Amino acid sequence: MAPRTILHTGTGGAGTTSIAAATAQRLAAAGSRTLVLAAGADQRLTGALGTDVSAFPTPVGERLWAQQLRPRAELERWWDAAHEAIAELLARRGIDPIAAAELGLP
Repeated sequence: MAPRTILHTGTGGAGTTSIAAATAQRLAAAGSRTLVLAAGADQRLTGALGTDVSAFPTPVGERLWAQQLRPRAELERWWDAAHEAIAELLARRGIDPIAAAELGLP
């Protein structure tokens, strides 16, 4: 069977994570290799599946993996490195180091 993507969206508290987790469990039980992803700071996917879910694909059952994406945490993790790289590039191009540091802010 060709890979498929099923997307559940909704506001917090609407049951989106519960429906996504139930769909993933059902697909895995039917024999499909399944990865369920959640994006956000909360840990609702951990609660819905009854097991800890990390930022990397975590096995949670036979043919079932889960991953909790944390976009804000990832942005913060890469922010300083990106700022330094851009500022360094601008400085190498002859821009004043103080101006380069200001211009390098993403």
